Amino acid sequence: MFIMCGDHTNESGQAIARWFETNQKLPVTPPYSAICWADDKKIVAAAIFNDYNGSSIEVHFHGRRGLTRSTIRSIVDYVFIQLKCNILLARIPRNNTFKKYLPRIGFKYLAVIPNYFGASPKRDDGILY
Repeated sequence: MFIMCGDHTNESGQAIARWFETNQKLPVTPPYSAICWADDKKIVAAAIFNDYNGSSIEVHFHGRRGLTRSTIRSIVDYVFIQLKCNILLARIPRNNTFKKYLPRIGFKYLAVIPNYFGASPKRDDGILY
């Protein structure tokens, strides 16, 4: 497995964002930075980072293989070592089963954001960690 990084200004970052949008069915809007993990030239997981303010940043993750120790380590190194952030935030739909894993890897529940993912029956409130 190999790692590729980029942001909204370069081809690598834009390719990661397109893969993320296709698989997550949510838009990725600049500015953002991105990390992906790939096998045999196929992306298997990606993290999109946005809303960086010098102290915090938000992560959006999608991967068929889920979070592994290696992907978590890469995310933590990028956010806390390279960017020197104090806080890593994540917003997920209330109905997303992944919410049970976030506290296990250090995220703390912060708030519910009503209708964050839309008000229609197909969308959901957001949970901020």
